[in-house]
Amino acid sequence: MTDWIYQFPDPVIILISIVTGIVAMLVVHAVCHAIIGKRVPKEGFKFAETIHNSMISLFTLVLAFSLVQAIGNYRQANTEVATEAAHINNLDRLLTRFNSPKAAEVRQHLMAYTKSIIEDDWPALVTGGASKTTSDLFRPISQGIIAIQPDNDRQVSLYTSAVNLAQELERIREVRLESGTLQIPSNYWMVIFSAILAKMLLSALLDRSAAGTYVLSVQMGVLGALLGLVLIFDEPYKGRTSVKPDNFISVLEKMRDRKN
Repeated sequence: MTDWIYQFPDPVIILISIVTGIVAMLVVHAVCHAIIGKRVPKEGFKFAETIHNSMISLFTLVLAFSLVQAIGNYRQANTEVATEAAHINNLDRLLTRFNSPKAAEVRQHLMAYTKSIIEDDWPALVTGGASKTTSDLFRPISQGIIAIQPDNDRQVSLYTSAVNLAQELERIREVRLESGTLQIPSNYWMVIFSAILAKMLLSALLDRSAAGTYVLSVQMGVLGALLGLVLIFDEPYKGRTSVKPDNFISVLEKMRDRKN
């Protein structure tokens, strides 16, 4: 899907989806009814109604499942961000307790890395990429931790925990970057829009009274609203309802306030 839709607030996205669906349905109805409406026998209208009702049930189920999947991806990305920020905070706390010049130097690298996640990594995530600047800033952290020489049992314990946290940080950043590419496949959207078109073609053969048109419009509006919600949650780092770097901003403030 194109990214232009994510420039709008969520209610506007839903409204666009609803209005587009209803207008498209009315246009298809007008065209199809004028071309084939008078050529279809009454038995054909009844058969179209049966197939249409079955398709609506299946279509609603697919949209609901897709919405659950999209929201699940969004929550997963949020959890990964919170976990990564917590690991950074814990690593900084360990380095502070280490109380050595080398540990203090690693802390400075860790703060620069966290700041780069906010300023460099996040804009790259929106486009489905990653920041090389942020990746390069992690190297002196891992190397600096390994270079620390513990002097006693307490520092050995802190050193082991710091090494493990650094390894986990590298792993979870890769997971976060992968979650930035999570989205419903384009083939899915092709199937969905094909199903919507088929639904419109079938509904064009249903009751042509004002009440029938009203009911079908409401039905299409509900389906459009569901489709709009799927769009909103489809890509976790895009749009107004997206995963934000607030956890990292909060951790960076704590790191700056923390003293050796």
